[in-house]
Amino acid sequence: MMQGDTTTNGEPQLSEVEKFILSSSEELAFPPTEWETETLAEVLALPRVVVTRPPEDDLLKIGMRRNDCHANCAAQVANDIEGRSRHVSGWYISGSDLILHSIVEIDGQWFCLTPQIAKASPRFEFIPDPAIECKFPPMARRETHIDPGASFLKRFESIPKGTSKCATVFAH
Repeated sequence: MMQGDTTTNGEPQLSEVEKFILSSSEELAFPPTEWETETLAEVLALPRVVVTRPPEDDLLKIGMRRNDCHANCAAQVANDIEGRSRHVSGWYISGSDLILHSIVEIDGQWFCLTPQIAKASPRFEFIPDPAIECKFPPMARRETHIDPGASFLKRFESIPKGTSKCATVFAH
């Protein structure tokens, strides 16, 4: 837009690119389908749990990776020699959005093992969804070293770097 270009009512005149962006966004802003509305209602009706985020430094120290929740949880389960960890997929509630996410349940407590890029609340609501199963190729167990001075680290086996990513998310 050229400086000083305005419409007859004094508002700035839009460039062709700005017009295209507005037009494209309006095309994407359509009401949800009946199926989407029903599915959202089903998900929102599922029970919620409160999840704790352990300190980021502890998560990074045991090899958890940012933005890799599914693989982090699968690695925790694969490396839990006592078999107390359970990988749970479901929905992280972010404002009016639901984001596919994975956490672990250990002895009745819910943990998010994924370090966040931005500062995040240490606790949040999560909707476990029994219709979602995240499948991974088998992961090898490895010897781990845990810092006995960190109370959180006592609860978890160290997760080796380079564990594989989630192969596929299947909805039943």
